[in-house]
Amino acid sequence: MRWRYAGEAAAEIKAADPGSAVTERMIRNLARQGVIPSLSVGNGTRHLIDLDALLDYLAHVLPETN
Repeated sequence: MRWRYAGEAAAEIKAADPGSAVTERMIRNLARQGVIPSLSVGNGTRHLIDLDALLDYLAHVLPETN
């Protein structure tokens, strides 16, 4: 598992695919809905996202089209 804040996860996805439509808000919503694992850190206002689970989710829910 690679844990990242939502902004960091979005930045890694954008670095790999500059045209990606995945946003920080989308990642936060997926975590809030329990679709992808997240951990509350600090005083509970920040959440770490499991980057590997996010990428796996995106690969299966949003398949590439050629």
